[in-house]
Amino acid sequence: MPCQNVLNNIGSSITGGSSACVLGGMLGRGRVGEALTAPDCSDEPPVLSTPETPTADTVVETEEEETISVYEQIPGLMEEEFASLPIDPGEVSFEPELLGFGYINRHTNIFSTAETQVLTTELLGVEVEVRTIPTEHHFDYGDGTTRSSADPGGPVSGEAIITDAETPTSHVYQDTSRHPVQLNTTFIGEYRVPGGPAPLDSWTPITGTTTIPATPGEADIWRINHRQVSGECQDTTNWGCSGPVELEPGDQPPEIFADHYDDAGNYTGP
Repeated sequence: MPCQNVLNNIGSSITGGSSACVLGGMLGRGRVGEALTAPDCSDEPPVLSTPETPTADTVVETEEEETISVYEQIPGLMEEEFASLPIDPGEVSFEPELLGFGYINRHTNIFSTAETQVLTTELLGVEVEVRTIPTEHHFDYGDGTTRSSADPGGPVSGEAIITDAETPTSHVYQDTSRHPVQLNTTFIGEYRVPGGPAPLDSWTPITGTTTIPATPGEADIWRINHRQVSGECQDTTNWGCSGPVELEPGDQPPEIFADHYDDAGNYTGP
């Protein structure tokens, strides 16, 4: 039965009046005195709307936007990450042959072993390469003297006397003692994202620096005593034949001569 006929029959059976008026009164929300009209009726079935399904192009564009958003966050995150990277700060080092041994009023060569390093980290699922570069080395020589140097120093080369060679980081001690040497190294950094968009695929400076304490060392400083004897030493207990350094009660021999002395500090020879 057509829709309009159904409405007419329902209205007539209830009030005997106009179906449009009655239906409007039954279903409407109009104010008193307002004319209510029946809705238009059609025999065609209603057309229901369905949510629009995103196309493949739309999905790809969304993924690209998310990727771009991740790359945009990397510079800021890299600044926070830099200070927590496992950077090797090096150590306090001395002439290899001396192992920290030195004389008062002479240059003791002390240097840093910190080097430029390339590390790999991950930020938001993206692999990032970081290059760390030591730029300043702050030495505390343990006798109240400090020095900051852009040069890390290094072992003496050539014909220099290793027990008195002045270098950019050497120090002259004026007291005999075992001096604890501390070193703090400051690093700057650069980062890049291999395969990432420009300019992130090239080395980019990181804002700020990080300063890390190096492994400390110890300068063992001794006094020079000259002795003259009439001939070769026949016994290590003879005057002038008691070893390369003169030990007093409680002294321990320098590390480089440790195998020349017994546990009691007596010289036993090389």
